[in-house]
Amino acid sequence: MVLEYTLVDGATGAVAQTSGYTGSTAPLTAGSTNGGALGEALECAQVGDRLAVALPKSALSGTAADQGRSGSKAEDAAVFVVDVKRAFDARATGTPQLAGDRMPAVVLAPDGAPGITIPSWSAPKQDEQHLLRKGDGATLTAKDTAVVKYTAVTWGSSTADSTVAGSSWTDGSGSQPLPLAKGQVVDGIRNALLGRHVGDQVLAIVHEQGAAYAYVIDVLGVMPR
Repeated sequence: MVLEYTLVDGATGAVAQTSGYTGSTAPLTAGSTNGGALGEALECAQVGDRLAVALPKSALSGTAADQGRSGSKAEDAAVFVVDVKRAFDARATGTPQLAGDRMPAVVLAPDGAPGITIPSWSAPKQDEQHLLRKGDGATLTAKDTAVVKYTAVTWGSSTADSTVAGSSWTDGSGSQPLPLAKGQVVDGIRNALLGRHVGDQVLAIVHEQGAAYAYVIDVLGVMPR
């Protein structure tokens, strides 16, 4: 979701921070580890809601060492006043497409998280892309910042040599903004996403620093310009 917020010091009532109310804040995934206590508080929110969320100050840094201990000194609070401006799907919602020739196999967990199985043959010499799900949302251009989730695995010489290089499904980050302007992201990923649509799920074989990677990227939305 895209939020606007004002953070108030619970002890003094002073405004400590605001989002700026320009529509340019990074999206936060409700319930994600990186969202912390605020992410948990927003799990049942709807677009258009304004919420007041009171948290102990230690929760802002994720170091609530004394929380839950009996007899611990009461903490000052921090209060978020949060406006929920936009929300995105949690996974690609497009129509499944036929499997690509000589591409890795992809299976989805119930929550949409992809599992990627690398085949026994060598990776293609050049970057390649294949559409796994076909959405019908907005078309991505070089002026856009896409909202995505991804999993990447190395394409080793055998299935046993392949490892997960990164996944926003499992590392706690949830959805991420991805600028598509030249130089903002690896060319192989950028090329795989330009011209795609919100709702698409893309399998991209990308060569980086002498190694081949298989990315599965869910296109969840586009940030406001």
